Amino acid sequence: MSFEPEEQKFGSDQDPPLNEEAFELSPGGIILPSHFAHLHLPHKPVPVEETLAELQSVFKQVWSRELSCQPLEWGVDKPWWGQLDVTLLSVQDFVGGDLKQAQLIVSDQIVPYYYLSVGQEDLDPLREIVQSVGEVEMPDNETDAFTTRELMLAMPKVADRYSLFCERVQVAFSA
Repeated sequence: MSFEPEEQKFGSDQDPPLNEEAFELSPGGIILPSHFAHLHLPHKPVPVEETLAELQSVFKQVWSRELSCQPLEWGVDKPWWGQLDVTLLSVQDFVGGDLKQAQLIVSDQIVPYYYLSVGQEDLDPLREIVQSVGEVEMPDNETDAFTTRELMLAMPKVADRYSLFCERVQVAFSA
C-alpha cells in the first residue's frame, strides 16, 4: 500500500514529510512501521475483561508450589499463594499499565499484593481470588503504592520465578 501525502512546503517548525516506505498496512488492518507489518493483529482490540478471563484460566494451570516464593504455605485451596508478583508481571505483559503495590493481610501475615494502573483506572484482576483468605489494604498515597517492573525483576529469585512462569504460560496458551 502506498501513501500519497499532499504536496506541502515544510518550514523549520514543521515535521518533514513521511517516508512512504516506512509504514505498511498489517494483515489486521492497522498501520504499523514496516518492520512490524508482519504482525497479525486483530481488527479490533480484545477487551481487557476478555483478556483477563482467559489469563485467569491459564494461570490456574500454571500456579504451582514450585513457583511460589512461600512453598511451605502454598496449597490447593490457595494455588496462587506466593505468586502474586509473577502473576501481575505476566498480566502487565498482556495489558500494559503501571505496577502498584498494596498489602494482603492474611491472619497474622502481611504479604505484598500487586495491581495495575492502566490509563486512569486501577485494574485489580486478583482481588476476587485473594479475598477468600485475606483482605487487601490499599496504600494511602501514590508513594506507598510505588513499584516498578524493573524493581521487581531486579530481585534474582523473582526474575527466575517470573521466567519459569512465562514459559509455562506460553505452553498453556499453545496447548
